[in-house]
Amino acid sequence: QTCALPISLQNDEEFAAWCNARLVKSDYRQSKIYKEVIKYESNDLSWKEEEIVKTNTLINLIKKILSDSEKKGSILTFCFSRPSCIESAFALANFLSSKILEFDKTKLDISEETFQHLKKLQIGINFSGFNYSKLFLELFERGEIKYLFTTSGLSAGINSPAKNVIIRDSKRLKELLPLNEVQQMFGRAARDKGSEGWAFLITAASNYEYWKEKINQYAKISSVIGGHLEDVILAEIYLGNVINEDEIHAWYSNSFKNFQENRRQQEVKEEIIKTIDFLIQNNFIIRNQE
Repeated sequence: QTCALPISLQNDEEFAAWCNARLVKSDYRQSKIYKEVIKYESNDLSWKEEEIVKTNTLINLIKKILSDSEKKGSILTFCFSRPSCIESAFALANFLSSKILEFDKTKLDISEETFQHLKKLQIGINFSGFNYSKLFLELFERGEIKYLFTTSGLSAGINSPAKNVIIRDSKRLKELLPLNEVQQMFGRAARDKGSEGWAFLITAASNYEYWKEKINQYAKISSVIGGHLEDVILAEIYLGNVINEDEIHAWYSNSFKNFQENRRQQEVKEEIIKTIDFLIQNNFIIRNQE
């Protein structure tokens, strides 16, 4: 069996060891991506005011891309929330056209008239549940629109035609985005062999130095079990993958989290028992004495 890993993975040897696999590495890259961090001032701004500043920073960045002969081309923009996808798309449409689109935050769908207007301007919107999401994505993949505003759900599994990638939000709620997620989104740029692309991360000035240092570093993969053990064990029970404490212990012992931490088996067993007790006490599961 073969497992393909991203070249930007920092601890690939550790992951290969957990899989008991031979690691084959290559520094080959089919394209070149240039990365930049774009900052904006956010001191003493409310959340609403900062959202306006971020959108203005985004539109100004798109203007610069359009005026640069090297960078000029299709743009895939990742936004934290679905409303910010629509708001950012409308802001670009209002820059490119004299017709003003007003964003109603109570509605996450658009009319046929608005769809045709955005399509004419080569602007698209894509996120789960949006009424023109699939159509806009198809238009973008065919090169019939140049600008697509989407959520992080589109950060993996597609070979987009984007020459430029922009991450509008460097935070999810109050937490900075994980580096591996940023690199994953950046990787949507310049997917064609031998091409060049640009990737931009928009962030508050207070986080500028952090991202400037991190932006070209490789990301480290970690187990997602940490902090979510109750949820994960409950899911494994629901799926029928484990039915008793011994099976849960065996499952956890073979997990990447346990491999990374290299803990004593007694500690692992105690944590599992504590987690099972929590699930029982809160009526998520019941203990069958048989």
